[in-house]
Amino acid sequence: MKINLELNQTKLAWPALAAGLTFGGYIFVSPYLAIYSFRSALESKDPSGASEYIDFPAVRSSLKEQIKVGLGKKILGEYSDDPFAFLGMAIVNPLIDGVVDTTVTPSGLRMLFYEGELSQTDQLPEVSGQKESTKTESMNSGDSEQRPSFEYHYTSYNRFVTSNYIKDTDDKVAGIWRRKGLIDWQLKSIELPDGIWTD
Repeated sequence: MKINLELNQTKLAWPALAAGLTFGGYIFVSPYLAIYSFRSALESKDPSGASEYIDFPAVRSSLKEQIKVGLGKKILGEYSDDPFAFLGMAIVNPLIDGVVDTTVTPSGLRMLFYEGELSQTDQLPEVSGQKESTKTESMNSGDSEQRPSFEYHYTSYNRFVTSNYIKDTDDKVAGIWRRKGLIDWQLKSIELPDGIWTD
């Protein structure tokens, strides 16, 4: 009887272990699946499908803060002797809010990731020759033709980062994704490259 009980426990242990490993693997790949679905929705021109993966208030807030800080440094740096520079920023800031609110859409984010521009458009831009890679090693500018245009990796259990090179530049726009529940993910913020303010 004891031997039969041990055999039954062994038979039950292996399926349980297999189920646990399968579930754990699914949790691990969940951000990759979410981002694949997000990109597929964009490429198939399905804004409503892409919107499910975007926390619009959080993304807009992150962009407004970065644009105001970056543009403020640029203006004050170029017009440091102008007493009206601060007044200019006071006028510009509300305009930034309006621009971000109207341009942060699935199509607008597509333009930002690939072109480095915030553009108010209802048309999702076409994708041509974009390659994906999970590599995260740094690339020299001389290797730009061989480097992956799209990179992604975990930074913590609940945080996942995607990086995309802006077309014809060495600058990258990073998308910060956060776990929502156990297996769902949403784009929560976007990090702009410093080089975007040098033009």
